[in-house]
Amino acid sequence: SSRGGAEGGKAAPKKRKKPVKDCGPDTDDTFQGCCCKQPYEYGGEEYKGVCTEEDHPNRWCYTQDGCGFEEEGTGEHWDDCDEPAPPPGADEKAPVGPYVPAIVPRFCGDTRSHWLNPWDFDTLCPDGRVCSFRCKGSWCPDCDGGNCACVRVRGKGEACGDGTNRPPEYAHRECASGRCVFNCDYCKNCNGGNCVCA
Repeated sequence: SSRGGAEGGKAAPKKRKKPVKDCGPDTDDTFQGCCCKQPYEYGGEEYKGVCTEEDHPNRWCYTQDGCGFEEEGTGEHWDDCDEPAPPPGADEKAPVGPYVPAIVPRFCGDTRSHWLNPWDFDTLCPDGRVCSFRCKGSWCPDCDGGNCACVRVRGKGEACGDGTNRPPEYAHRECASGRCVFNCDYCKNCNGGNCVCA
């Protein structure tokens, strides 16, 4: 298994520590002060308390007494024998420019804002249009799920509120006069041209 630096979310220390105990004359100590395991096997080879460069950018070894970083899946502990090398490009500073916020497109009835009424979205409509109910089903309690759309403001005698599944008072904003009225007797909603701008 290859090592990619400090494992388990632990950051390598910046200053070499003194060994936690006397490692002995035939055993290497590590950057964090651990003693190399005596002996250990890696990649089919046996190492007797010394560091290896196998599968890692720095010299390393398996360590004694749970010192160092825990290797995933094996339970073995290890540490770098020398100061860990910085990742490639770590010393290069990225150019810093002016902050530019990410632009997330918004639309009439976009409920990411937690607004539910169409009039809350008028500023998102272009060319003087207004946001109004345009229900996808037989009833829509709010704009959630794309049940609102930008519509042009209409003149006197033009149909208003078509697709709102509501009476004309919900479509007053669609009329330049500010008044949408029923255009039929016994109508329940404005769908199908049942309402016009007064």
